[in-house]
Amino acid sequence: MTASRLANAEHTLESIQKALFDPSNPIITPHTILLGHSLECDLAAIKVRHPLCIDTALLYRNPKGSNYKPSLKWLAQRWLGTAIQNAASGHDSEEDAMTCVHLLKLKMAHGMSACAVTVVADEVGPEFGNFVDHNEPIFDRIARYKGPEKRKRTTVVCDTTNARSGYGAKATEVIKCSSDEEVIESVIEQVQEHDLVFARLMDLAALQGCMSFTLRLLWPSSADD
Repeated sequence: MTASRLANAEHTLESIQKALFDPSNPIITPHTILLGHSLECDLAAIKVRHPLCIDTALLYRNPKGSNYKPSLKWLAQRWLGTAIQNAASGHDSEEDAMTCVHLLKLKMAHGMSACAVTVVADEVGPEFGNFVDHNEPIFDRIARYKGPEKRKRTTVVCDTTNARSGYGAKATEVIKCSSDEEVIESVIEQVQEHDLVFARLMDLAALQGCMSFTLRLLWPSSADD
């Protein structure tokens, strides 16, 4: 949004607030239920707090995990089988709003739960509309396995990223390296100490074109040699 695009705007923040909350004929009352996607952004834009909201970004989960919100475009494609937001002019507000309505109806038809997870679209019940990974992480599996000798197994991750805050959170040890060379050296040092040694060569991945340009900028040392 730019100043030039707003130059011919017919409404101000105050006029929009008045149109929505005019006591003589309010569109939104304290009892109105608002439906939308990432509603906190819309409410922040008009400087309003409202207690009754249904947010499709919270009704459905992102398969990447609870730290990520699913986009409305992805939800429409995944659960409704429709394509939205493809116009060159940008988002269509009416299209987005109706998509939220259809997503809410689908959720209500198959089961309501903002915390539940499922992976099959035609399942019903409180777990409809989200994803769960039933696979046990390998670091958890190895730590749980004792074997006939009842010995605790250990694991180590050698990586140039902060694996402890991500996929390596359950590893016994995480070694932060600054380059692929350090990763290889760490693997050689640790291979006799642990039952599983996991390593990623990010410089090599970037050099071979396995990463986006943005990620490649994070590990430029070997790629530039």
